[in-house]
Amino acid sequence: MKNLVCAAAFAFAFATPVLAHQGFESPAEVIHDTPEWKGERFADARPKVADGILDRMKLVTLEEAWAVLRNENYKHQYDGEWKTIAHDPRILWPDTMSIAADGYLYFTANQLHRQAQFHEGRDLREKPYTLFRTKIDAGPVLLK
Repeated sequence: MKNLVCAAAFAFAFATPVLAHQGFESPAEVIHDTPEWKGERFADARPKVADGILDRMKLVTLEEAWAVLRNENYKHQYDGEWKTIAHDPRILWPDTMSIAADGYLYFTANQLHRQAQFHEGRDLREKPYTLFRTKIDAGPVLLK
């Protein structure tokens, strides 16, 4: 579990600054997503991870990262190869995913790349926003 906590802290150390800058993660959400972190935190609640650990994590291979997950019994998170399950030019930034009991993956597509800040002040997002669904022949993960 210690390795999993370090992996989660590593992910937040790199991903959360970008997300927080966009306003997607509040400090409460960061703490909720990293409850086992007992160390020091930044003002925005991201776990403070030693530079040495971050430097070592940059050298971790994909196989080594998945080995940590497998050792923590996360065996069905990855089946050995990535598969494209939906292809559509509107799906550049898939976001907010949910697997329903009907065997479909439901998700929205963030139009981040179409926002005004990237197009000289012109908002190119297309409304109404689309809710996509694709059959994946799987059900939701039921949490205790």
